Amino acid sequence: MIREVSIFIYLLLFRILFSICKWGGQKEKTIFITYFGCNASYVIDALEKHTNQKIIIVTNKNTFVPFYESKRKTVIGLSSFHLVKWVRFIYHLATSKTVMVDNYYGFLAATPFKEGTRCIQLWHAAGAIKTFGFEDESVRNRSKGAIRRFKKVYDRFSHVVVGSDEMADIFNRSFGVEPNRIVKTGIPRTDLFFNEEEQEEIKEKLYGVFPILRDKKVILYAPTFRDNHEKEGQYPLDAETLLHALGSDYILMIKNHPVITHTPSKHLEGSVIDVSNYKDVNHLLLLTDILITDYSSIPFEFSLMEKPMIFYAYDLEEYTEARGIQGNYHEIVPGPVAKNTEDIIQYIQEDLFDVNTITNYKKKWNAYSNGQSAFNLVKRLYKEKE
Repeated sequence: MIREVSIFIYLLLFRILFSICKWGGQKEKTIFITYFGCNASYVIDALEKHTNQKIIIVTNKNTFVPFYESKRKTVIGLSSFHLVKWVRFIYHLATSKTVMVDNYYGFLAATPFKEGTRCIQLWHAAGAIKTFGFEDESVRNRSKGAIRRFKKVYDRFSHVVVGSDEMADIFNRSFGVEPNRIVKTGIPRTDLFFNEEEQEEIKEKLYGVFPILRDKKVILYAPTFRDNHEKEGQYPLDAETLLHALGSDYILMIKNHPVITHTPSKHLEGSVIDVSNYKDVNHLLLLTDILITDYSSIPFEFSLMEKPMIFYAYDLEEYTEARGIQGNYHEIVPGPVAKNTEDIIQYIQEDLFDVNTITNYKKKWNAYSNGQSAFNLVKRLYKEKE
């Protein structure tokens, strides 16, 4: 009850200030509100190359990609208690003709945009294994007021960008997005996987930071977030047993979810590298030979490289009940499902991977991602004006 009252007061104040700022009139500018930054960065580059748009970028200290100001770009780094920055942010939000977001932002429930304003949901995943939005199992426990608020946010999206028909269907079920609001131009950050020059530059930078990776077979373990597991001291993956069985040719990278606090054991230094502070996981995928994950969206982009994946779903039943899965887990993942470390060892040692399954998965989930996704989106949205 206290939480709902606090949210109501916050949104009321936000709406009042937003309504005042709307009197400033619409300006020919695009504002990005981004937590992840990866899709936004590619779209911003395309905007700078192909339009004359003024660009406002709203971030916080946890944003995955750093952004810098220039003649055409203004960066507002939000913090909880900086009133002036919040007022600037709301002013630009209320006066921009185009708004781009990459996540669910509750304040959108309090932003009745002027007619003609476009709000584009870039999202932060090329596909989905776990449920979200109205399909999230946890929504059943929320109040009617909260559900109405969710719907207000989802209804703000005039466009939702997807890389496949499958993801379009998921947004229809999860957000109630009709087909005429779906933009099938591909996922902007997947452009990386079609640009060999950019890939080489990134790999050389990573080798500079982690030189030991250059001559190793790299396994990346990237588990997704689990509620109430932030403070657990160890993963269920036995890194020591895994690496002992595979031999010295292999090295393990561990990429924590941003809110997880796990750290590798000290005695595994040199064979296990914690890369959690390296925020752009797509860069890490360029060095990865085998991906181990569970319910994350990483496989959708990793499939573009057509490399092996293992799905370590040791808590499948529990996770399915708590969060929900988009279908039959064993049927929707493009690799073997492991219940323990011994399974993972066997899959790698016996090379139990089906390349055709991964290729088909790639084509299915990245049908519209062709290396020009950022340009195609900008062309689609701005071609009538520029």
